[in-house]
Amino acid sequence: MTSSEDDTMDTSTSTNFVHGPARDAAKNAKRSCNNCRQQKLKCDVVESPFKACSRCRRLQKDCRVEREFKRVGKRDKYAAMQREIDDLRRQLKVATQASASNADQALPEAALHEAPHPGTTTKSRQLGDTDLSGETVDRLFKEYFTQYHPYLPFLNPEATPDHYFNLSPLLGWSIIIIAGRRFRHGHSMLDALTADYNKLLWSTISETPQPFHVVKALCLICTWPLPSTTNPSDATYSLSSMMISIALQNVLDFPIQMQFSRKTINEDEQRDRRLTWAACNIVAQCTSTAYGFPSQANFDRLLGSDFIFLSPYNLPQDILDYLRISQLYATIGTALYGKASDPNGLPPEDERAPAYNHVRSLYGELVSTLGPAIPMTTEIFLLAANVHLNSFTFFLPVSVREAGLLNLFNAACTFIQKVMDFETSIGTLLEHCTNIMMQSMFSSIFALLKLIHSSFSANINVEHGRASFNAAIIALRSMSIRSDDVCSRMAVRVPQTIKDLVSGYWSNTNLDPLELKIRTRMSVNHNYDSMWHWLAARRQESQSRDISSANVQGKRPTMSEPHLTQPEIPGLAPVTPLNPNDFELFNSMDWILGDFSCGPYDLEVQVPLI
Repeated sequence: MTSSEDDTMDTSTSTNFVHGPARDAAKNAKRSCNNCRQQKLKCDVVESPFKACSRCRRLQKDCRVEREFKRVGKRDKYAAMQREIDDLRRQLKVATQASASNADQALPEAALHEAPHPGTTTKSRQLGDTDLSGETVDRLFKEYFTQYHPYLPFLNPEATPDHYFNLSPLLGWSIIIIAGRRFRHGHSMLDALTADYNKLLWSTISETPQPFHVVKALCLICTWPLPSTTNPSDATYSLSSMMISIALQNVLDFPIQMQFSRKTINEDEQRDRRLTWAACNIVAQCTSTAYGFPSQANFDRLLGSDFIFLSPYNLPQDILDYLRISQLYATIGTALYGKASDPNGLPPEDERAPAYNHVRSLYGELVSTLGPAIPMTTEIFLLAANVHLNSFTFFLPVSVREAGLLNLFNAACTFIQKVMDFETSIGTLLEHCTNIMMQSMFSSIFALLKLIHSSFSANINVEHGRASFNAAIIALRSMSIRSDDVCSRMAVRVPQTIKDLVSGYWSNTNLDPLELKIRTRMSVNHNYDSMWHWLAARRQESQSRDISSANVQGKRPTMSEPHLTQPEIPGLAPVTPLNPNDFELFNSMDWILGDFSCGPYDLEVQVPLI
């Protein structure tokens, strides 16, 4: 390059040095140009008067010194390039398919299918090996907002699918995979998306920082979890904890005037943040109650008991009602199962009845506050709270327990009856029910199972209880999404537990069904307790068969031996017989027992089964 060319480049000081007045020579000598900083090379640029560095002059690059410049790592650069290449490939694929299909059509007919405004056409989406056209994406979003949104109405039904994908790809795909659970136009959509969705889910959570819209995605997937067969594979509680953490990192719990945002938060975003924080607490509390774990929700911070901080934002009435009911769930956990002085969190025996009566009075006040004219979803949510509240009666002193057990029986029957009434009315309730509704159905079933087959049965209408029980088993089959998910397995194992009661498995150990060995899972202790005894009974049957076969044949039984026979149980529909030698049958019990950390510690002999 000639000296005249160097002089020409050196004269462009006003455009290349973008930071205003000249500084002293010492500071100028320490700052490199953007290109040299990117490559981590020594730079001889002079800022005042500006003179391009020798490297930029030699390579004929634009030599600039910018204070805000940040290096881009090679991995990030290559990843961005790869994403851009993948996006271009998808666009090319869609364009090629569209042109091929249009080639076979007459021009007037093709013109009829053109969108009047290109901006209103939903983009096609790809997750892993699954491609969804814009039309399919539209149908899935319509499915979600029609069938699922009423149970947790915190998203905007008027927003486009592209809008949600722009907010967060995880949010867009969460809506799609939930809608795909029962999607009529693609029966295998849930199976096709699950693996890639899980990769997207965990990769998104592992990144920092996350926008608060990720909290919305976690709200959805915790409300309608992916089907699972075992407890370790069900990450709902873990995700709900992460959801609260991400919400706090995005300071959703702060008043607007105390936000740490550099930009001004407009009114719509303020409302969106309040609504997301409210939904986040509702979902976190429901998840904790459903699984019997400590609550991650915090209703006292910002939300408050009277929601005065939420009043300016005109939140949906359903959300406000859900908040009040969720607060009652939290009160049940803290008042009845939150005593630090007891390993199980239970109050002293002489304090249990007063604590139970106090929470019952709070429930009555809540019923009066909500009034009789409440929506279907709110009523079911409220009745589920009544089931969880009265589940505490298993721990009341025997002298005062009778009235509480009668309350539990009525609460379980009422919840089941109301769910079935709504299912008969609308026909889609069970297929699209939330996780807390499903888990409350489990609680009602196990409560009836214990009450009907105990000495307390003389005080209740057994026939009414059996009718409600059978209706609940039918409901489980309708709730089931896959043939091996929790609902389908429970629909088989609960009747098997009744068979154990009829055959006297529990009487052999001198255990009253109303006496719980498992006491560390709050309002669902009786669920875990029932399944624990189910597993013990299966093991006892297996050992008996082993001994019998060894005596008769001189060898251990094989997998080809016939299944167990199941006696007829009056008033109960027949179910598929079970094979105790099926190892997967035993192993699948860990959906509720896991590593037996919540089980009786004197039953170590059970562990080798798993």
